[in-house]
Amino acid sequence: MILAVLVMLLSSALYAPALVLQHKGTQQSIGQFSSGQPKFLDLLKNRVWLSGLILFYVAAVVHIVAISLGSLAVVQPLIVTELIFVPIAAMIISKTAVPGREWLAIVAVAAALAVFLVVAQPTGGSVKLSDGAFFGEMALLERQPRSASVATTRPTTLLVLYASDFYEIASHIPALAEAVEVEARRRREENLGRQAAGTKR
Repeated sequence: MILAVLVMLLSSALYAPALVLQHKGTQQSIGQFSSGQPKFLDLLKNRVWLSGLILFYVAAVVHIVAISLGSLAVVQPLIVTELIFVPIAAMIISKTAVPGREWLAIVAVAAALAVFLVVAQPTGGSVKLSDGAFFGEMALLERQPRSASVATTRPTTLLVLYASDFYEIASHIPALAEAVEVEARRRREENLGRQAAGTKR
């Protein structure tokens, strides 16, 4: 998890100057056109904006690497650290003065993030599924977006069952709905046990 956190922080540190460079490049280009609004091809001619775009895609690649190293529950909340890096990048790149209030906001974000990582200790964990297994049952029954990420280690055939189709089939085969509910209950208890173990650490 530590490696995923460090890589995601690097991604945020790259996103910040990318956004600042693109903003600076856009501002430089606006005054060069009578319409006041440069087009995309015009922005590509601006080296500052283009360097920001390239850096943005580099940050996106690093972001993907971070996600591959840890669970979304750990990695995605760290994207808020951009709020910490953007004012710093603006101060260095655009020579923009950062007011005291913004520094207080930066400290508040950093403190809140530290509390989240230390107290909440988000741990996604992993579950290995066998042939014929299914996932997303808790989201299906609770009618909520699925929060788990799934990766295959070999060629796999994935069959998708929409909620409307599931309930239609379950109305004719009650045993199907019961099997899904049992599995959802088991995984919910498993997740609670994993979270409790993480809290004790």
